[in-house]
Formats: sequence, structure tokens, C-alpha cells
Amino acid sequence: MVLSLLLLSLSSSSSSSSSSSPGNWLRVLYVGNTNMTGDIDGLTSLSNLERLDLHESSFSSTIPTALGELTRLTHLNLFSNDFTGTIPNELALLQNLQFADFGFNPGLTGTVPAALCTVAPLETVVVDCDNDALDVGECTCCQCAETTTNRQ
Repeated sequence: MVLSLLLLSLSSSSSSSSSSSPGNWLRVLYVGNTNMTGDIDGLTSLSNLERLDLHESSFSSTIPTALGELTRLTHLNLFSNDFTGTIPNELALLQNLQFADFGFNPGLTGTVPAALCTVAPLETVVVDCDNDALDVGECTCCQCAETTTNRQ
């Protein structure tokens, strides 16, 4: 049986404690395949997040540099969205990161930060090798995105 949280509202919470803030307790955020839109800047306040999976949606704008402050993050899946700009160098600060997928974001440009592959537990960085505007550069842990959605 799979249970899904359809709504989480803390707007009427009477607690004055900051322990009710999702940033203090949320560990996994999975909103993949939802066709949600907009930017993800607000997610950077989820300081205890370990897994962020936004695959196959319609998120846009740049990838926030503040994602590099989510120090507990182990999995980052941004596959198949509408992100633009560069992959932030700040993601190399994520010392627990094991998997990152940036594939099929046609607006990504620049060079994949080589420092990303120096993150000790990082095994795989998935990128869109068919995107001429995105260069893997010296990314030794980069793999080409596949059209299948066999995502971690």
C-alpha cells in the first residue's frame, strides 16, 4: 500500500515552537512527475532534507545556489524540468551527496563543476550529453541521461 500526502498545511498552527516548521523535520520531498511549475527557491529552507526528487515536472528558473546549504542532502533529482543557467558550484559543498540528476533540462548551460565530482560519496552525476550548451568539462563522474526514467 502506498500512501500519499495530499496536503500539508501549517498555516493555522498555534505552536510557537520552531519545531513545527517543515525545515526541522522534513527529510524526503518527492514531487516527481507532478507537472508542478515555478522556481524552487523556497525549498532551500528545508535544512534537514536528505532526498529532493522533482523529476519530470515543469520547474523553471535557475538552480538555486542555496541548495549547497542543504548539507544533509544525499539525493538530488532534477531530471526533466525546465531549469536554466548553470549548475551551481555551491553543490560541491554537499558532502553527503551520493546522486545528482540534471538530465533533460535543455536550458542548462556552461560547464558541470569539476568540484562536484570531488564530493566523497558522490557516485553519479547525470547530465544531458545531447545538450550542446552544457559541457561536462572535467566531470569524471558524469553519465549521460537516458530516455528511460529509471531514477534513484
